[in-house]
Amino acid sequence: MAVMRPVLAVVDPAGASAAELDATRASLRGQVAAVHVLGEGSASLDGVAAVLVLPAGIVLARGALARLARHAAMPGRQVTRVFLPGLDRPVALWRLELVRRAGLSLEQLARGGTELERPLLDPADGRARAWVPADEIGVERAEKASRTWPWVAGLRLGAAARVAGVRSRLGQLKRARALEAQREKQRSSS
Repeated sequence: MAVMRPVLAVVDPAGASAAELDATRASLRGQVAAVHVLGEGSASLDGVAAVLVLPAGIVLARGALARLARHAAMPGRQVTRVFLPGLDRPVALWRLELVRRAGLSLEQLARGGTELERPLLDPADGRARAWVPADEIGVERAEKASRTWPWVAGLRLGAAARVAGVRSRLGQLKRARALEAQREKQRSSS
């Protein structure tokens, strides 16, 4: 899958095994422009539009970043977090403008939880942050996901999105026909 927008993924390896880190890296392949693991050199923010932060041991289904980016594309949205119960530091997609304006380092982003964004975002602006359910975009813990889970979940979520689009259009047609029948009945009774 092609990268929709240049996104840098920052992975915090704290407390994760090498297998969990490898699973996270593998699930990010083809979805992000670059992957930076904390403690392994430095990363550049040049040419990226957003920063995806996640702990090692989390895997993304194929197309998960594109689905997350659609949620993050709302005007005024600065941080989009993924709700996966039991996670201390949730997966989050940060707009680069906010990261630069606040002077946050990649380590602060990866290791900071929701308390990191509180002083940065206006509490009255409901569009500034959002939470998205993990099963809606395709995010799971590596220990719960099989080797094929990213592909299978990506196909399932993609098919569900296509079916929803078709059902939406069919519903529009059904309502339009019912309205036309109502109008025709009204005209014939007048």
